[in-house]
Amino acid sequence: MAKQDVLQVSIDVGSDHHWVKVGRQGRELRTFQIPHTSRGFDRFFEEIARHRRGDHEEVWVLMEGSGGWLRPLDGLIQRRGHTLFGINHCKAARFREAFAGPAKTDDLDAGRGLQLLELRRHWGSPGTVCEPVHRAPSALRHLRALTQRRRRLVQDRTRLIAQLQAHLQAVCPGLLSMTGRLDNLWFLNFLKFRPQLDQLRRLRPATVLKIAGVGQQRAAAIARWQGDAEVSEDATWMSPLVQADVARLAQLRLEILQLEKRLPQVGAQCHLFPLLLSIPGFGIIAAAELSAEIGPLQRFETSNALALYLGVAPLDYSSGKRSGSRRARLVNRTAKNALCQATGRHRRLVDQSRRFYERKMQQNGGRYAKTIRALARYLVRVIWSMAKNDREYEIQAGA
Repeated sequence: MAKQDVLQVSIDVGSDHHWVKVGRQGRELRTFQIPHTSRGFDRFFEEIARHRRGDHEEVWVLMEGSGGWLRPLDGLIQRRGHTLFGINHCKAARFREAFAGPAKTDDLDAGRGLQLLELRRHWGSPGTVCEPVHRAPSALRHLRALTQRRRRLVQDRTRLIAQLQAHLQAVCPGLLSMTGRLDNLWFLNFLKFRPQLDQLRRLRPATVLKIAGVGQQRAAAIARWQGDAEVSEDATWMSPLVQADVARLAQLRLEILQLEKRLPQVGAQCHLFPLLLSIPGFGIIAAAELSAEIGPLQRFETSNALALYLGVAPLDYSSGKRSGSRRARLVNRTAKNALCQATGRHRRLVDQSRRFYERKMQQNGGRYAKTIRALARYLVRVIWSMAKNDREYEIQAGA
């Protein structure tokens, strides 16, 4: 049954201006533009108040856009008590194919938003192209900002390590053999101890021991490298580049450590974070990323919906006599990676999970990724029950 008394507002979000259409029952009432300023936001709410039929009428607002361009208008809309919807872009692409138009403009996109809201009014079930946006508490938003920044810094560190490794391999073959990881702090201290790489092979043993983090064992490894060290003639102009990379890598290491120290303090204010920490194998990073990406649990009606969002629930894919399944594409990849990595550690620490893993591994023909997803799907049910009952993870005696 169609929902009555709903004022529909569609916003096509831009960088400086937003195109807005106000309608009711799919019919357009007003079209206007607002700048991305406080005055523009005031005008937006004034237009809503002008067309609203009293305080009893609901207001549905659909915003089509991504990134920071939605803010802070999305928060202002929710604080006014209006229902905010977002666009599921993968499903919207199918909608545009079914209801294709001869042209594409901001005005047409805003008008299509009114059509989607009208479909939502008649359909009313989840899973449509426009989906409700649940505003996360402040602590969750803070935690998500920290985990996202840490993830970007880790990606920068990975790229920088690959670049520095290539430089060192070209200029000083064999230098990397003395360390297991290029970003070890003692190794970075060794690289930046002298401005020129050629000077490192002439350091005396007593001088090497003065490098922070270098003891007798590491000094011996450095001495072995110095014995047959070979430095390219390009080292003269490559050394400043290496020094810049080393300085940036040390800075990234420090920034990542500082962020990781803040995660437990912020995560303690979130409901799901301490519960996830109680699961063996789930560390601070995995618990923080999962809590931040899952957000408010009321977004999901069942544990199946949560598992689908995390990418560990296969979808039926059958036709006629053919029966099978396929992976869902609309998943949160960050949360999926965190869950699967934590699950890989978890199955080694809990006997019940280890037995489940071994049994599934035989059934899946030794395919590790598929087996880990199966175990992660089982853990999602456990996490759902823990969150609903506010109980930490418990290992049953004799399990």
